Amino acid sequence: MTTSTTRTAFPVGPSVFAAVAVVALFVGGRVLEDSAQRGALLTAIVLALVGGAWRFVKAGASAGARALAVRALVGHVAIAVGGAFVVAGTTAVHDSLRGPLAAGAVLFIVGGAAVVLALELLMQQTRATGLVDLPRVTRATSTAVTLVAGIAALVGFVYGVQKSDARLDLAYAAPTSPSGATAAILDAAVCGEAKEKPEVVLFFERGSPAYGEVADYFDALRLRGARVSVLDQALDPALAKALKVTKNGTVAFRCGEKTETYVVGIERDEAQRKLRKLDQEVRTKLGKLTRDAQTVYFTVGHGERSVDETDKTGRSSAKSFKKLLDANNAKTKKLGIADGLTSKVPDDANLVVVMGPQLPFLPEEATALAAYAAAGGTLALYLDPQRPGSDDVDVASSLVPLLKVLGVSVVPGEVVNDKEFVKQSNTTADHVFVFSTSFGSHKAVTTLSGARGKAAVLFVS
Repeated sequence: MTTSTTRTAFPVGPSVFAAVAVVALFVGGRVLEDSAQRGALLTAIVLALVGGAWRFVKAGASAGARALAVRALVGHVAIAVGGAFVVAGTTAVHDSLRGPLAAGAVLFIVGGAAVVLALELLMQQTRATGLVDLPRVTRATSTAVTLVAGIAALVGFVYGVQKSDARLDLAYAAPTSPSGATAAILDAAVCGEAKEKPEVVLFFERGSPAYGEVADYFDALRLRGARVSVLDQALDPALAKALKVTKNGTVAFRCGEKTETYVVGIERDEAQRKLRKLDQEVRTKLGKLTRDAQTVYFTVGHGERSVDETDKTGRSSAKSFKKLLDANNAKTKKLGIADGLTSKVPDDANLVVVMGPQLPFLPEEATALAAYAAAGGTLALYLDPQRPGSDDVDVASSLVPLLKVLGVSVVPGEVVNDKEFVKQSNTTADHVFVFSTSFGSHKAVTTLSGARGKAAVLFVS
C-alpha cells in the first residue's frame, strides 16, 4: 500500500551548511583574492557536499524519505557545481570564458539554494512530527526549479540579444540609428587642423521628453565617432551663443569654424512632426559642414523632369535627387538658353544634369555640353526610352555630339527579361521591370558596389 506521507528526519544543520556555502562563494568570488579566495571557494564546495551527504545519511529507510533526501542532495550538489564554475571563472585564461562561466555559476548556485530553501520552509511546519506530505514536497521543489529555469531563460535571452546587438525599433517618430548615407558622411568627415569628427551638442533640459525620443539616434552617432554632448542652454550661455542657439530643444552641429542648428522642440507633440525627418536633417547639416559647396546645373527648356515638389507634366519629379544634392551641400541652378547654354557651360559647374528631356536640344546647346564633357566636366544624362509605335521625339539624335564624347549610344527598344524581373502586375508586362544587384567599379556606383547583394536598382520600363 502506498501513502502520500512519510516519516523522516530533516535536520537544520545541512541547510545551515548550504547557506554558509552560498555566502562563502559570494565573498570568495567578489571580495577575496589569491590564496584567501581559493580557500573560501573550496570551503564552500566542501560544505555544500557535506551538507548533502549529511542529509542523505540521516534520511529514513522508507522510499519516501529517500526521495526527499535525493531532492535535498540535488540542491546541495547544484551549489557545489556553481562553486566549481566560480573557481573556473577566477582561473580562466581567456576573458571570453568568464562571462559564460559566471552565468553558469549564478544559475547553479541560485537553483540549488532555491531547492534547499523551499524544502527547509516546507519542513519547518512538520519537523516536530517528522511526517512529510510528499505531494507538497514535489510541488515545492518543482516550483523552485521552474522559477529558476524561467530566470535562467530570461538571462540567457538578454545575454544573447546583447551579444548579437539585436535591436527592435519601437520609436513612434524618431529613428534610432543613422542611415547608411548619413553614416558615410560622418565617417569621411574631418574637422579643423586637429582633424576631429564633427561636434554635436544637444541643448535639452534634464528629463526632456523630446530628448528621450532622439537619445538613441545620437548615441548611435557617438558610437560612429561624433563628439556628442547634452547640455542645458541656461547652464552655458557662452557656448550656446557661439553655436547660435537661443533656446532648449535645439541640436547644434560644429565642424571647425562652421556651425549649423536644427530646432527639434522640447515637448513630444511639438517635436513629433520634425523627428520623422531627423536623419535627413542631420545628413544635410553634416554635409554642409564637412563638404565644400558644389554647384549643380539642371538643363531646362526641353521638357525635363522638374526638381520641384510637383511636375506639371504628370511625370514623376526629380525632387528626391535634389534632396540628395542638398544633403551633400550642393546648390542647384537652372541652365537653359537664357543662362548661356548655347555658348558654354558656366565655369562654376561641378555637375550638369540632363533629366529626362522630351524636346530636342539646339545644335549649339549639344555642342556646349559636349565641350564641357570633353574638358573633364561631370555630367549626368538621363534619357527616357521612346515608346514603341508612339510619336515621341527622338531626343537622343539631337545630343549626338555629346554622346560621341561620352562614348555611348542610345539604341531603340526596351530591355526585357523573362527570368529575373520585379513582379508588379503579374502579367508579361512585368518583364520590362528589370533590376540589378551587381555593380562595377565606376565612381558613380561606389556606394552600391559596397552594398553588393544587399541593394538593388530598379528600372521601370
